[in-house]
Amino acid sequence: MAKVNQKLVDDIQTLLKQAKEAERSDVERALHLASQARGLSLEHHSAKTLAQSELRIGRCYWIKGVYDEAITYLSQALKRATPLSDEETMIEALIGLGNVYVTMEFTDTALDFYHQALSYLEETSRPEQEAKVLNNLGALHEELKHYEEALSYYQRSRQRADETGYEYGVAMADLNIGTIYLELKQYPLAFQHTMQAHEHANQHQRALLHAHCHYVLGRYYHALGAYKTSVEAFERGMEEAKKSKDFYILVRLHLSLASVLETQGALTQAQVVYEKAFQLTKQMHSEEHTLKAHYTLARFYDGHGFKEEAYEHFKAFMHTSESVQENRRLERIKNIDFQNKLKDAKEETQTFKTLSKELSENFERMKILNDIGRSMTATHDMRELFLNMYDSVIKLMPIDALVLALYSEETHALEIELNIEDRQTLEPFTLTLDNPNSMMVKSYLSQRTICLDDVEKDHANYIQKVFFSRGSPMASALYVPLLFEGQSLGVLSVQSRQKRAYQETQQLLLETLASYLAISINNAKQMKALATLNATFKRLSERDGLTGVANRRRFDAEFTRLWDQAVTEKTRIAMLFVDIDDFKEYNDAHGHLKGDDVLISVAKNLKAQLPKDAFIARYGGDEFVVIKLDLSLEDAKHVALSLKASFVGPDETPFPVTVSIGVSIIQPDNTLSKEVFLEYVDTLLYQSKHLGKDTVTAKAFVKL
Repeated sequence: MAKVNQKLVDDIQTLLKQAKEAERSDVERALHLASQARGLSLEHHSAKTLAQSELRIGRCYWIKGVYDEAITYLSQALKRATPLSDEETMIEALIGLGNVYVTMEFTDTALDFYHQALSYLEETSRPEQEAKVLNNLGALHEELKHYEEALSYYQRSRQRADETGYEYGVAMADLNIGTIYLELKQYPLAFQHTMQAHEHANQHQRALLHAHCHYVLGRYYHALGAYKTSVEAFERGMEEAKKSKDFYILVRLHLSLASVLETQGALTQAQVVYEKAFQLTKQMHSEEHTLKAHYTLARFYDGHGFKEEAYEHFKAFMHTSESVQENRRLERIKNIDFQNKLKDAKEETQTFKTLSKELSENFERMKILNDIGRSMTATHDMRELFLNMYDSVIKLMPIDALVLALYSEETHALEIELNIEDRQTLEPFTLTLDNPNSMMVKSYLSQRTICLDDVEKDHANYIQKVFFSRGSPMASALYVPLLFEGQSLGVLSVQSRQKRAYQETQQLLLETLASYLAISINNAKQMKALATLNATFKRLSERDGLTGVANRRRFDAEFTRLWDQAVTEKTRIAMLFVDIDDFKEYNDAHGHLKGDDVLISVAKNLKAQLPKDAFIARYGGDEFVVIKLDLSLEDAKHVALSLKASFVGPDETPFPVTVSIGVSIIQPDNTLSKEVFLEYVDTLLYQSKHLGKDTVTAKAFVKL
């Protein structure tokens, strides 16, 4: 299977997070986001996010009242998550299936799913999900009209949600507790808990929670006989339900509103609302809700003398009832088959877990090894590389000492770069390649791994005698050469005070690690050489090839840097534009080689005459530019005059030329442009030219 890009996984998780949030206020948007996540998961073979996407889609269909689709997607999510041991998705899918079956009045099936979710929760600490299951068990008992049991579950759910800081869970529990107190006719408590949920909905703009709160409040005011307030609550609830596009609560709101209107004797209005509820159930494509709507309308029409309409709805009720019962029978059969498959998947997963346990130690070792390899590619700092490696390798095998030796082309010897014993770093030292008593040298020269189970007995197979130049004696040791493209770069050694500390597994791991290390060392050397070369190229690319001073590209960068520094430090910038007088004529008369000599001489004179912290660049052709921070106009003019005087003119060598100079200073800020200042100084230079050359023109920049 192709490796899934982590950025893509992060993007899918972002979509799922947005879908989860939207689920509480706009289910259509939530469904759209979750479907996008599923499409990306399918396209890029991301099994885990595919299960999570289908879970979210299934929940959206449950909220919309499209139960067949909800069951399909939630079941798929559960089947995908089980072999992945994605317990969070498994539990959420079980809760979702329980919710669907509660709504469809499959009480025993729903109870089975909830209990399965609880069985998983007993094995792990997931208080937020536990709060959800308890809440849903409360809903199940509420559906059965077991109000005391429902209240107990809701209260436990609220407690778990409160303990874990799950605010939305607390609000949902409050809403449901309020509903139960309403059924028990404990009206003050019903109002108190419902308003607590309502306040959460207000603070967090939860349209769906708002709708449910108004539904309970409408029923509360209806029970108290406050019909006008009840109607207002139901109507506000409808507005919120339309925002969240939750047809389920929208139907319940319409039916409850119609009931209030019927109680008031507003039969025409009640009929309109009842019929609207009926049309909404048809949009939901839910036979269960349509069945209830037919019954409610039949009762309404029959109670008010509309016999023909009552008969039509009773007849439709009977027909729909038969269809619903058959669907329920088929659903039970399908559910039994699904449960059997799920049981098989669980058993397979348990077998897999048993095998995984046996392999976990090796897996963990390979994971650490992979982490070491990645960390080695993340840095080219040799010391940091070695210390990171030590912190990781001690997790792989028993180590009392770790030694790393690298071959030095300068000394033609092995330099001990890292020597750690009992987590203490020892002093570095050198091993010459003619040392007859060094296992490090032996491994390096032979380019072979050497494993000593008992150093005292086994050393004679390789060296004359054991000699520990640093640290305490060790009983067993592994020496692995660092090989890169057939060349030995050094040796890595791990050592233990216990005999036979290293088996074949440790040897293979250390050889793999040595391969990673050899590549990293080679890369580090190349990076160092490349950095030196790049620094040289950069230095050359920023210098004028003829005069040796900075070129135009370096000037642009330095001018920007000094300008920003002056803005930050609120200091001045002085700039001098220096132009060689009649240079073109001199070039034409004496040739380009002589002209080049003049340019070189001018650059040398500028460097000799100007302060050391002044920046000098060849701006182009025969123009040079000078920048100096924190210089007054008077001082800048004095520097320019001294500079001009150092060029004595055509009658006296070594400067057969004169120069014209433009001078200005500026106090930069964020409202001024450095390009405008540059043009201004250039203008002053040309004023010097027009004044007869061999002249200095100095003026401070004035912002218009």
